[in-house]
Amino acid sequence: MKRILIITFALFAATFFQAQADELSDRKQLMKSINDYMKILQAQTQDFDANIVSIQATNIAVALESVKTLFSEKGVGETAAKDEIWQDYDRFLELFANSIQASETAAASADMDSLRSNFRKLSRSCGGCHRNFRIRKQ
Repeated sequence: MKRILIITFALFAATFFQAQADELSDRKQLMKSINDYMKILQAQTQDFDANIVSIQATNIAVALESVKTLFSEKGVGETAAKDEIWQDYDRFLELFANSIQASETAAASADMDSLRSNFRKLSRSCGGCHRNFRIRKQ
């Protein structure tokens, strides 16, 4: 019986740590995708195409909605996420909501001037979260 409990615990622990690693990996990949979408959106501030703007800003909003669910725990492995995320989780979610709103507003940009203004707001919103909740790269 004791051996079965030990084996069961070991399997549970392995599954738990694998799920944590998967969540962290998914989180990193989505954040990289958001960065790629931001680069495309930024290029539109110089060469505006309403269709591209709408698609890329919507991609950002959808990715942000997805990635915010992947911060349930810090996870295991190398991460730039600060412990402050889980210490002030409500504030973290509030900043995520602000970024989602900013990306949705950017998606509705009708011309280059409105996109420039909306892109600045989105960039500041993302930066606010990164300043408070992300470890700076060395």
